[in-house]
Amino acid sequence: MGDHFDPERDSAETARDASEPAELSLDAILESVPGGVIRFSASGRVVDVNSEAIRILRLSRNELRQRSIADLARLAVREDGSVCPLDEFPPHSCLATGEPSYGDTIGLRVGDRSLVWVVFGAALAPVLDGPDHQAGVISTLVEVTRLKRADAALRLSEQRFRSMFERHDSVMMLIDYTTGAIVDANAAAERFYGWPQEKMRTMFITDINQLPNSEVNSNMSRAAQERKSYFIFPHRLANGEVRQVEVHSSPVDYEEKRLLFSIIHDVSDRERLEDELRQSQKHEAIGQLSGGVAHAFNNTLTIINGCGEQLIDEAGPDHPWRETLEEIFTAGSRAAELTRQLMSFSRKELIQPEILDLNQLITNLEIMLLRLIGEHVEIVVESDELPCPIKADARSIEQALINLILNARDAMPNGGRVEIKTQLEAGHPWSPSFIGPRVLLTVTDTGSGMNERRERGRSNRSSRRKSAKRPDWVWRRYTALFSKPAVRSVW
Repeated sequence: MGDHFDPERDSAETARDASEPAELSLDAILESVPGGVIRFSASGRVVDVNSEAIRILRLSRNELRQRSIADLARLAVREDGSVCPLDEFPPHSCLATGEPSYGDTIGLRVGDRSLVWVVFGAALAPVLDGPDHQAGVISTLVEVTRLKRADAALRLSEQRFRSMFERHDSVMMLIDYTTGAIVDANAAAERFYGWPQEKMRTMFITDINQLPNSEVNSNMSRAAQERKSYFIFPHRLANGEVRQVEVHSSPVDYEEKRLLFSIIHDVSDRERLEDELRQSQKHEAIGQLSGGVAHAFNNTLTIINGCGEQLIDEAGPDHPWRETLEEIFTAGSRAAELTRQLMSFSRKELIQPEILDLNQLITNLEIMLLRLIGEHVEIVVESDELPCPIKADARSIEQALINLILNARDAMPNGGRVEIKTQLEAGHPWSPSFIGPRVLLTVTDTGSGMNERRERGRSNRSSRRKSAKRPDWVWRRYTALFSKPAVRSVW
């Protein structure tokens, strides 16, 4: 008699026979997944893991099968570094609520206690855990440790850049070269330009750069293409003043955009000094040229004056041309004196102290001074009634007077008055520095003086007083003391 049909036994055998290939098929599927996969039972125990999960968690398969969700949750930390609670651990929250979880970044202190960052996913799924087929959880793990470290390094770099950008004393800007918009400006830019940083972030560089817009855009394109990184621009400040600035620009990647990073230096004062230097070099060249011309002309005058003097001697006092010859010789002597002044001006003549009358020196120089200062300035010479003999280099005294007159002219663009005064003094015998009689030379003009702050910082070598007749003028005085016969100057 054959076996009778038992439905329950048949069903159990069929299920057993079918379970083995299903298990084998599921393992193969788990191993083929590129990320880590952990199967948890309904009670939260680890049922199985794939090789990638073993690699991520640094634990063997048997060690993991002895763990539960709660055990793994103890290894978890949040992104801010704090401990991750059990109810926030994705596999547990999914098992407790039945809601799937995707994209949660969790840190795990794995087998060697190193921190591994993982993006978790968790969803309910039937797990073959006993005959009742209770629903468990399948959790996926994708390691993002390298990305996390790169992100941390990027954040640190951005923090350092922001700190450097804001705290640096140099003016800095980030500019969108495609539109010219000022994306950001540091505190130094606010101090220099005069606009608040919030206002500057709403402006365009063409609001500041005074060049035509087309030229500004062309220069930004050249900087963005790294064809040129150094520029000189006229930039307008909030108060309307235009300053010359030196701009160094180069492209940078900032917040997923390609921008121009510009460092700006004010070079207005430097350019002014460079202009003054170039002007002084021109003056020096003119001085050297005039000295060379004067030297050559003086050689010619030496021959003329020598021949003239010889003709005067040979003509005798009664010759009808005697007076004419003397006028020629006098004119040649004056020309020779002018050439000596030019050579002294160009510093081609050595200082030669001699006994001279200061009154006569000023009288001889007066005509030249009148020509230098122009018709809008009056020169008044007040010489002492007595001769004022001193021992000094005539060229040096003349050069000093010329410099003072030129300074006075520049200080009086609308006209004024210059007084040159000599005075013979007996000196003060009681003074420790008394060395005998002396001559006082005073040059006073009505040009604009220094302000009060600068005046307090000056030495006592000059003073100023108000004019009773012209209260809008400030008198400036320069004095010099010359002893007899030695010279002692106080400027």
